[in-house]
Amino acid sequence: MEFKISIHLSKRRKVYSHDQRYLDAAPWGIDARYAWTKAGGEGDNFQLDHEVLAAANITPINDAPIGSSWKDHGTAVPGELFMRGGTAKGVGIIPKARGFVAYTGENYLQGLAEAVDKMDLGDIILIEMQQVTPALLPLEIDNSCFDLLLLANRKGITVIEPAGNGGQNLEHPIRLSDGTYRDVLNPDSPHFRDSGAIMVGGSTKDIPHYQRIETSWTGSNYGNRVDTYGWYEGIFTASSRDPSGYQNCFGGTSGASQVVAGVAAIMQSITYKSTRGMKLSPRQVRKIITQGGTPTEDPNVDRIGVMPNLRAILDGQVDSNRPSNVSWRV
Repeated sequence: MEFKISIHLSKRRKVYSHDQRYLDAAPWGIDARYAWTKAGGEGDNFQLDHEVLAAANITPINDAPIGSSWKDHGTAVPGELFMRGGTAKGVGIIPKARGFVAYTGENYLQGLAEAVDKMDLGDIILIEMQQVTPALLPLEIDNSCFDLLLLANRKGITVIEPAGNGGQNLEHPIRLSDGTYRDVLNPDSPHFRDSGAIMVGGSTKDIPHYQRIETSWTGSNYGNRVDTYGWYEGIFTASSRDPSGYQNCFGGTSGASQVVAGVAAIMQSITYKSTRGMKLSPRQVRKIITQGGTPTEDPNVDRIGVMPNLRAILDGQVDSNRPSNVSWRV
C-alpha cells in the first residue's frame, strides 16, 4: 500500500548543517544545494516511491504489523529525503517531492509488486531492504524480486537498490532463492543478469572517500555491478526516539541509496520542468548518474562506482549522455 507525503520548502530559506555535507559540492557530496537553485531542483515536479516501514508521524494504510525494531529506520528514511529546513536544523535532499510508502510486513514482494503497479514512466522506486540469508545481499538475488525489478525497468520506472551491508564481493557465486549458486552479479560472467536497477554502495563520509568496511563480514558490498555510491555513515536525519528528535549517525547502504534516489529525483524533476513534461528512462538515468561523478580514493580496490555530482550533470559536463532536447541550464 502507498502513503503520500507532501513537504514544501521555501527556496529563500537558507539552511546549513555540518552534519549534512553530503549535500555540499564535490568531493564531499552530490551538490544538491546547487541543484536547488534550478527550476524543479527541489523535486517539486516529482513523485518518489520508496519501500520502507512507515514510522513516527507517517501512518501505514494497510493492516501489516510494524515491528518496533524498524521504527527508527522507517523515520530516518523519509527524513533524509523530505525533511524540511528550520525545525529540523537540516533539509531533505528533495524537500518538495511527494513520496509514497509501500509496506506489507515480512512479505516484501507484495509491497514491491504494489509499488511497481502504482508507479509509471519517470517515477522512482527506492528499495530500503536487503536479503539477510545467506548473507546481507541485494534483494534481487531472489528470483521473484529480480523479475519485479525487470518489470519496473520495462515500465520506465527507475529503481534504486542498496548493494547490501555484508562487505561481500558481489562477483562471487551467490546462493539464489532456488538454491543454486551462480555469479549473477558479475558482469563478466555468462550467468550475469541485469535487472536495470541502479545499485548503490556506501563510502566513508570523510574525503577522500573509500569503501566503508566495518568488520570482515559487514560494510558495503562491492563489485563491478555496483553503479554508484553515497555516504554509508554520519547522515543527519530524523529519529523516532522522540517527536522532535534527530540523529547524525544514520547510514549503511540504506542511507547511501537515499542520496542517489535524491539525485535521480532532482534529475527527473528538472528534466520535466525544462522540457514541459519529458521524463528520462531508467537507462538514461543510470548512464547519466554514473558519469562525471566523484571517484573513491582507489577505484580499483573500492569498486563501488562514483558518487553523483549534480553540478557536473546540470552544467552540461556530461551533456553527451543526456537526450538532445533536455536543457538542465534553467
